[in-house]
Amino acid sequence: MASYCVKTRDVDGGTVRSYKLLKNAVARFLEMAGGTMEWAISEHFWQQDIPPTLEQLDAKEEFHVRTVSNFGCVVTITKEK
Repeated sequence: MASYCVKTRDVDGGTVRSYKLLKNAVARFLEMAGGTMEWAISEHFWQQDIPPTLEQLDAKEEFHVRTVSNFGCVVTITKEK
């Protein structure tokens, strides 16, 4: 079964939290990053004309999306085997 991690990093250090459900990981990601998941995905995949959807990413065995919050915190959500 896949697991999801939300990693945060800023000048004071960082945290890693693991989740079994994507919806819980996305909630934490959005809490730390702000905005919407669609915005974060489009920022991460900026070189693609049509960025993937969250559902398309979740269908893969592994993925990661990274963004920077309004306060300078780097936030990453990953799916791992």
